[in-house]
Amino acid sequence: MTYYLTKKNTMKHIYLVLGLLYSTISVAQYNFSDDFESYNSGDYLGATSPSWTT
Repeated sequence: MTYYLTKKNTMKHIYLVLGLLYSTISVAQYNFSDDFESYNSGDYLGATSPSWTT
């Protein structure tokens, strides 16, 4: 069976590459967590925590 490169097959390859690229980019996310219970009510986050800036 001979494999012919057609427009349909080329588009499948492009979508496959774009899907793989998108999936690797979406995995490279940065997770951040902070304990908001430790802050006093009414305090500004930028002035209280070194993790937050304004």
